[in-house]
Amino acid sequence: DEEGNRIPDFSHAGYRGGGVALPEVPVRVTLDPQEGDDTQRIRQAIESVAAREPDQNGHRGAVMLNAGSYQITDNLRIRASGVVLRGAGDGSDARENTILQVSQQVGGTVVTFNGGSVNWRTRAPRDSPTDITTPFVAVGSRTFEVRDASEFEVGDRIIVRHPNTQRWLDAIDGGGTSRDPPWRPGPHLDILYLRKITRIAENTVSIDVPVYNHLERKLAQSEIYHPDLRNLIREVGIEDLRIVIATDGEETENHARHGVIFHGVENGWARGVTVMHFQHTGLGTRSATFISIQDCRALEPHSRIAGARRYSFNTMGSSNNILFENVLATRSRHCFISNGTTSAAGIVFLDSISREAYDTSEGHRRWSQGLLFDNLRFQQARTDREALALFNRGHYGTAHGWSAAHSVAWNVDAGGRRIFIQKPPTAQNYGIGNRGIVSGDGPFAHPAGHIEGTGQTPEPESLYRAQLDERLAYGTPPDAPTRLTVHVDGAAAQLQWRHVAGNEVAFVIERAVDPGTFEEIARCDAGQTAWWDRDLPRETAAPQTRRYRVRAVDARGKSAWSNPVAIRLESE
Repeated sequence: DEEGNRIPDFSHAGYRGGGVALPEVPVRVTLDPQEGDDTQRIRQAIESVAAREPDQNGHRGAVMLNAGSYQITDNLRIRASGVVLRGAGDGSDARENTILQVSQQVGGTVVTFNGGSVNWRTRAPRDSPTDITTPFVAVGSRTFEVRDASEFEVGDRIIVRHPNTQRWLDAIDGGGTSRDPPWRPGPHLDILYLRKITRIAENTVSIDVPVYNHLERKLAQSEIYHPDLRNLIREVGIEDLRIVIATDGEETENHARHGVIFHGVENGWARGVTVMHFQHTGLGTRSATFISIQDCRALEPHSRIAGARRYSFNTMGSSNNILFENVLATRSRHCFISNGTTSAAGIVFLDSISREAYDTSEGHRRWSQGLLFDNLRFQQARTDREALALFNRGHYGTAHGWSAAHSVAWNVDAGGRRIFIQKPPTAQNYGIGNRGIVSGDGPFAHPAGHIEGTGQTPEPESLYRAQLDERLAYGTPPDAPTRLTVHVDGAAAQLQWRHVAGNEVAFVIERAVDPGTFEEIARCDAGQTAWWDRDLPRETAAPQTRRYRVRAVDARGKSAWSNPVAIRLESE
């Protein structure tokens, strides 16, 4: 749009960056159920596999729990890369499936991958950060200039950090917190993206996954640095089992808080896992990237119906590129949610069902970005609250304010309920091809976001899959030109735009003379950032509007379009 907002590319969400099948890791240790406590036996099996040398794919092996019930009286933790915990199935019949019967004495998280030993804010030893010098890196971009790229190499893992400054907070109305105090500057709301460098040309750097928020230098001086990832683990998973947490009843809370958490993990997965009776999170992530949670169920949480409870599928702080696919949540408050504030981005909820929800699926608080709710179904809600919302939460919770930015609801069936889509300052949210009552309403009045196709099924039916198919077929596209402007000088119109070059070979310029459609009128070299339209008519029989747009092309593909611009020619 005219502000440079665009729907970003969500296709990198999931294991190994999307489009990669989950691996079949070979079994190294097999256990059968026995009478009594099975916790220590399972721990020893996990440690036995963890002690093995990884294969060429980084896999050490799977611990196989054959069908039956296993008694669990303490937490299970997988701390080594390449280890998988696997069962025979996640159904309710122990004769054919694997059921972990979790005692009430187990607190915290039943199964944790890694733990609290990775913090994206911590820089690697002797790291030398460098500033991003491009004035405006638009949402969806992968290429930018830095002050000094000499300390970085292709393949490096880096953090792209947008600091939480007072100038940025002023631009977003202090977070939009209604009667609560505005958000305060400081690192707790820094935007953090964990990325890999794919190209360096002098001081121009390209990364594997786009940014999901504008990096505008006049509002915040962004930078890149090497994070301390020495304790990060990779290639870990949990498969085909059922976790049943013992409780004293549906609204009691003296039992495990979470089912499965990936914390400090890159390239992990949960497949065919059911979690029952958790308090807070069924399956979730923290300080994690490229995680797939697929064919899983988070059912019947047990807790009070109150805040900070019943978040079935949840991304917490420093979660990037997370895919929840074909999952089912029942009786939750927030079935599909990003609760990670500014450091959660690139989150996709795909082909999934919310049933009997007490509250809203949403970006929950403090500027989560790049959320995609794609082909979801909301059924049998237990309240009249909205089904899905990309909106401002004002003073709700802990001054939640703007809960989501640059996020999309696509092909969502709200079951007759409401979907709220509001526009944050400096950003946009989108509601496209949804069924339900779709509007820019909300508990706090703000402008409507971009809403179209309500009541229709969009084509394509899945945005994530369409973006993924296109990227796999044609490769990563060039960045779109930004900040296109036009001004008339005599009998000509000059177009100017900004662009940081990657592998582009040309720019394509299109023009539409209203009410006509866009047509290509010129191509120019990739090094140019200006072009003159000298084909303005000397006189017109009636007023005429001419619209322009520009895109970049490389050897394999083409970028998205720039923002559109227009001139008005008056009749003589």
